[in-house]
Amino acid sequence: MKVYITNKSAHNYSDAKRYGELVFLSEGAINKYNTSQMVRQFEEVFKDSSPDDYFLPTSLNIMNCIASALLAIQHKKVNFLLYSSKGYVVRQIDFTNISTEEKG
Repeated sequence: MKVYITNKSAHNYSDAKRYGELVFLSEGAINKYNTSQMVRQFEEVFKDSSPDDYFLPTSLNIMNCIASALLAIQHKKVNFLLYSSKGYVVRQIDFTNISTEEKG
């Protein structure tokens, strides 16, 4: 399994290794308005992802939104690894039964 982390920064993510290999989607300063580049970059990294992998959101909100959306589209679920003061907490959102019908 892998743990996808939005951005490699000065934070210590070593405890997340218990959940799998750490894979960074980006590194360093990011232009938050260059969303097309984020999509292209994240798609390339996620091509080897599996439905059981984790996503550890960090950094810019827009990056986390894009990463979550790509995983949801690809796997119909997202396994979040959320940091808390007591350690990491796993939360899964399954989108399998989400209706895509138009309302109204």
